Amino acid sequence: MIMKIIHIASHKGNIGDIFNHAGFYQYLDKILDKKYSIEKVELRDFYYSAKNKKNFDKVFADYINTFDLCIIGGGGFFDAQWENSQTGTTLDFTTDFIDSVKIPIIINAMGYHEYPDRTNEIICQKFNKFLNKIIDKRNWLLSVRNDGSYERIKKRYKNVNMDKILKVPDSAFFTIIPPPRFFNPLQREDGVIGICVTNDLFSNFYNGELTTIDFNIIIAKFINQQGLKKHKIIFFPHTPDDINTINEVLQYVDGYTRRNQIIIAPFEAIDIEGVYCLSEYYRRCDCIVGMRFHSIIMGINLNIPTIALAGHQQIEALFSELNLSDFCIKVNKSDIDEKLNVMVGKFLNDKFMEKRYDSVYRKLNAEKLLYLENLKDFIDNCLH
Repeated sequence: MIMKIIHIASHKGNIGDIFNHAGFYQYLDKILDKKYSIEKVELRDFYYSAKNKKNFDKVFADYINTFDLCIIGGGGFFDAQWENSQTGTTLDFTTDFIDSVKIPIIINAMGYHEYPDRTNEIICQKFNKFLNKIIDKRNWLLSVRNDGSYERIKKRYKNVNMDKILKVPDSAFFTIIPPPRFFNPLQREDGVIGICVTNDLFSNFYNGELTTIDFNIIIAKFINQQGLKKHKIIFFPHTPDDINTINEVLQYVDGYTRRNQIIIAPFEAIDIEGVYCLSEYYRRCDCIVGMRFHSIIMGINLNIPTIALAGHQQIEALFSELNLSDFCIKVNKSDIDEKLNVMVGKFLNDKFMEKRYDSVYRKLNAEKLLYLENLKDFIDNCLH
């Protein structure tokens, strides 16, 4: 029997989301022996800004009920910043909608985020009510990803039963990436540095007085310094906004380096093939400097020494979870380029990360196996 699954998530426009879903589908392959079909529903069609806005209403709940299983996420969609949402987050679920869905629902590895200038008491009360509503329902399974989301929820919402919320690894850590088709690793150049930077989510609370312009100039300074050493730089865009950031940074990169040392990887955030294409450019790198959550995970997944630029709390928490805090640079001071030069120099001259990543994956594998057990038990119990 083929299980019919509806998956509500971001399916286009963000490399990280596609990368994450691919890993989760590989989980389902094991649990369901590949006997399932998936209908993908784009979550962004429900946003207030959507051209043809859909609603989480009784009509949509009835449609969900024509499936055997519903998956929501993963992604950073527990962002507590929307006062006009019933839950205070991107998921604008009414109580009637929640009660109308009768099939099993898995909220997969969601990221919970707060914003000092937007998260307020009204929003938190809404999200608190939503959490307590769904964790008491037999047909809902809630998990949050290993980016500090569990700890942030526990700290904020004292009356929530945290035993009913799973903390799980982001599925992208386990996405199986096929061997390169176009790039021969044996012909890889030395001294290639991958960079994924973004100007998203800067705030005085986390980034201090460092503005996006300051940051772009500092990153360009680092690139110019590496260009003088004849090191290649590969930019990795993960969202459309990253293309804008790359353009801003390049304005401050000297002409020689722009012409001779810069490579911009292709942006194809439509399906998993685009992720696999991007992974071939990642494999050309001796080290990764990542700011996007899934750029960092891509580097670690491919066993490439990876430095995290923490532009907000999520990245810092992830590297703390992985016991890699010594390779995380908080983006709040003007000495980022100096720290990067030291770390990159260390990575280019000393291949020592393999043992560290072995330790990381021992922990992640244990957490993954526990999650697979919970997923299987939940699906079995709800369907029988």
